Amino acid sequence: MKIEIRQPYSFRQLGRSPRQEDARYPDLDVPGRDTRVFVVCDGVGGHGSGDIASALVAAAVGEYMCGLNLSRPLSAETVGKAVGQAMQKLREASDGKPSDMSTTLAMVCLHGGGVMAAHIGDSRIYHIRPDAGILYRSEDHSLVNVLVHTGNITPQEAMNHPQSNVITRSIGCSATGERRSPASVMQISDVERGDYLFVCSDGLTKVVDDDMLVQILSGDATDFEKTAALARLCRDSVDNSTAFLIPVAGICGVGSEHVRATGCDRGEITELLDRASREVRDVSPDTRTKDCRLCRRLAKWIARWRRRSPWPCLRVQTCNNANTTDTNHG
Repeated sequence: MKIEIRQPYSFRQLGRSPRQEDARYPDLDVPGRDTRVFVVCDGVGGHGSGDIASALVAAAVGEYMCGLNLSRPLSAETVGKAVGQAMQKLREASDGKPSDMSTTLAMVCLHGGGVMAAHIGDSRIYHIRPDAGILYRSEDHSLVNVLVHTGNITPQEAMNHPQSNVITRSIGCSATGERRSPASVMQISDVERGDYLFVCSDGLTKVVDDDMLVQILSGDATDFEKTAALARLCRDSVDNSTAFLIPVAGICGVGSEHVRATGCDRGEITELLDRASREVRDVSPDTRTKDCRLCRRLAKWIARWRRRSPWPCLRVQTCNNANTTDTNHG
């Protein structure tokens, strides 16, 4: 399967923290629509080198994953190899220095088997379906999450608990040795058009609870406006806040011509149809139904329109023997 996405958006803010220790991959507010790997890291260590650790790990994990063949399904063991690459970068950067370099990790990777969600620490991953709510939320590796699960505090109390910054897993190294906690990995295959994947640091989850996040993502605003609304809420957070909003446009089945309908704007439809029309005008009327190559080229553009069309009733049929291409508006 191949997961197609609409335009993803991101933000990275300082908040009221005096130091930026969050890092992301790719480090862009508007990543490309062909982006398949999204990473958020939150450096820890107090007065140590958390900012260096987060930047190194985000880049190392992101680059390693992007170097794989993401058209094929990936196994959970891949995450361990990516973390190993990140640890090597941390060793090289520390070079025997006593500074504490440690970070969390949250990664979403779109691959041939679906979505791989991996995390270490309290940076979080969500899979949200607007009409159904939260389908998946990563479990924080933190002290307050242990307290919530043991019934000592409520989820609401955890958001502002005095020990909310204490995590139980991280990636890093210091003068006393290396810390390479295992990642929790979730493989998600139940993905549909209209779903959202969301990756964020705890600077956001300290301000935006689950209900508020679902409410914002279920609204009628554009994806850009939803991202901007979340950024505004986190602007005065006590911690840095970083997030990726990844909207799912549709799913292509492996080895099948079936493609779920995906969203696109009028401009995209107009552009595609204009280009298809120009293909037809380039040849004489006598050859339009005889030219195999034209048939395939025109079918390509119409099929692309169909993949992005919000109307699932649109059907495309292509003849193998250079006859015609029919578009039926059901």
